[in-house]
Amino acid sequence: MWYQTLLDSGRVPDLVIRAGIRRLLAARRLVGSQTPVVSLQFIVMRHNETQLQAAAQTARALGVDKYLVKTAQVYSPEEAGAYLPTDPAYSRYASAARGRLRVKGQPAAGCNVLWYSAMIDWDGTVTPCCFDKNAEFPLGNAFAGERLAAIWRGQAYSAFRRRVLADRQQVPMCTNCSEGYRGMFSHVEELGA
Repeated sequence: MWYQTLLDSGRVPDLVIRAGIRRLLAARRLVGSQTPVVSLQFIVMRHNETQLQAAAQTARALGVDKYLVKTAQVYSPEEAGAYLPTDPAYSRYASAARGRLRVKGQPAAGCNVLWYSAMIDWDGTVTPCCFDKNAEFPLGNAFAGERLAAIWRGQAYSAFRRRVLADRQQVPMCTNCSEGYRGMFSHVEELGA
């Protein structure tokens, strides 16, 4: 996977990431704020499922607010076999029958995320959620003079919400979405500020 390649290549050394987290927490303390909330998220996969406890210890040592164990997203039964952990408790998928993955407990219509969260990509593109990894559904641009509140209430966002309310299965990225699956985060540990 691409992020592992970055880490393995030495482009984003672990020490740099840890230093960045420590600086962010120090800046937050300096101004006396409780935000932003800082979470360490561990995406559990076959190759790293033995590292769950070490990741939890790292989260506590860094002093982050939350430690989240998240299930991995894959796109095919072949990827499921290669990447998903052996412990089914850490998988968001119920089955991979007939060449299709099925997310546990996924609703047929609607999405709560569309009413409380938005994603802003590196270039300011506002997308509906983290499942829109390639900005296939751009809703505006927060760096191009558009106010986020206007984008949030705008025509593009409203039309996208209506489309998902009607039938989320008609939106390709929504068919592999874990919204509604309570086990997306297999473990959430509140560590405090």
